[in-house]
Amino acid sequence: MLKFPGEKCLISVRLCFPQFTFNNPISSVRCGLATNGQEFFLPLELHTRLGSLGIGLESGPNFHLHAPNEWDYGVAVGHSMGKLELIGKIHGTAFEHFRHDDLIFNVGLRYHIREGYMLLLAVGRSIHDDDTTRVRRSSYVRLQTIF
Repeated sequence: MLKFPGEKCLISVRLCFPQFTFNNPISSVRCGLATNGQEFFLPLELHTRLGSLGIGLESGPNFHLHAPNEWDYGVAVGHSMGKLELIGKIHGTAFEHFRHDDLIFNVGLRYHIREGYMLLLAVGRSIHDDDTTRVRRSSYVRLQTIF
């Protein structure tokens, strides 16, 4: 944690918060909902609080087993209300040595079920991608376990 002199604002820096993702190789990939194989995301994260708002920045490489690697980045702003947190996020993915990118805006929530378990819900749409003829929409439901 970093504290600025004379300020109550703290910045938390996580040098690495590795995330391993595996997708259902049968139905999700066949339907075009997920990429085939596993992903390993290794982001640098910065977090701070300004009043009742939490602000987070993240950036880092996302390694894919059966697809080209990517660089992901984003900024999120959230507001906590007990076990529920409302979040707005702009997330980008850079492909092919930063020659192509995709930028998405999401709104969602996190619900803290109990210690170590969190429900995540989000909906979003593309702001910019290299294929400007279509607008991409996304949604997800995820149960996150932390141990």
